[in-house]
Amino acid sequence: MPPGLNTEALHLEKSFDQQKIFGTNRASDVVTPEFRLGPDYQVISHEKAGDQIPVCVLNNMGLGSNWTSKKNLVVTVLWRAPRRRTGRQRLCRAMQRAKRPPTCGADLQRSIYLALITRHQQFDIGLNHGSRSHIGACWLRGIQCVTSYDYEYSSKFLVHQLVSLTLVPDVFEDDLMSSIGANPARVRKYPGLKEELYLASFVPAPEFNLPVPADCILAVIRPPSSTGHYHNPKSEITCLALLDQIANGEDGVVGWVVPRTREEEHQLAERYAHAADKIIIQTKAVNGLDLIWRADLVISGGGTMTREAAVMGVPAYTIFASQLGAVDRYLADNGRLHLIHDSNQVDQIHFARRVRNPFVPPSPKVLNFFIDVLDKEIQADQR
Repeated sequence: MPPGLNTEALHLEKSFDQQKIFGTNRASDVVTPEFRLGPDYQVISHEKAGDQIPVCVLNNMGLGSNWTSKKNLVVTVLWRAPRRRTGRQRLCRAMQRAKRPPTCGADLQRSIYLALITRHQQFDIGLNHGSRSHIGACWLRGIQCVTSYDYEYSSKFLVHQLVSLTLVPDVFEDDLMSSIGANPARVRKYPGLKEELYLASFVPAPEFNLPVPADCILAVIRPPSSTGHYHNPKSEITCLALLDQIANGEDGVVGWVVPRTREEEHQLAERYAHAADKIIIQTKAVNGLDLIWRADLVISGGGTMTREAAVMGVPAYTIFASQLGAVDRYLADNGRLHLIHDSNQVDQIHFARRVRNPFVPPSPKVLNFFIDVLDKEIQADQR
């Protein structure tokens, strides 16, 4: 079993007596978002290089109220051993016998880990959001896989070749999907943003609290990823310029920083030790959606947190310096996301207390879409 695996959560997952959907959510590394499709959701965290890689296990009879009418549906397990082993099954068998996985790339290692730790369990279908390691694990296990993504310029190596369906937001153009190698016949567009999938059931926790002054202007800041293949050093320069501005000025503003790795956490804590009351480095996981809802503004070098803020009605700024995706362009064009292109534009960020109206959840249309797609794929494969 890989180090850092949450064995308690694994035990809970094993206690389910119904067939399952195998899924992963990599929306966040340090912040743990409240990502629930139904009451039978458990999270297994496999820690690697200081990051949390959540593995979501979903009971396919508990995907929310839309599934209640189908509780008597008998779902046949789709993974069956054929009469003779294929090459991937021989590879799985060899890896099961190995004392430790071979030295290889991170995605392949994670694929092997996921395939190994679930090898005694059966799943009807795999669902992930842009997780190449999950796609690889499904391929190794022979499980049909549905993937989704909302940033078109991330690596799509083997993504379209190894999945049965790809789900993307409806702001993606058909020409765009063809240009990045997707087969239009295997693409489905969902009506909205992926963040609406789980925000539809989000209820702010009234007891959520942070160790900051009640009257401060709280800016939640997510630094850019320095390890992503789309990394642009300009984002880091802009982020440090922003933190310097808060640390050395901006009266009444507190920057709550959500680091991506432990190394980044230590580096930022050392750099801003002189302004520890102005720049607070998060050291423990908190509920990401409650954190955003508590904020007066959200500034991020990535996509998910700013999109969550935009959907929730919290002022959102992106310092992402790589190629802007279709979803961010859509939000910017509609005035829900503000673009900060470089460090010279940091002074365009408006620090102010926001008006706190009651949270209005988005429509469950994206959730309904995902459930319908999974239902149809499972039933189609049974025929």
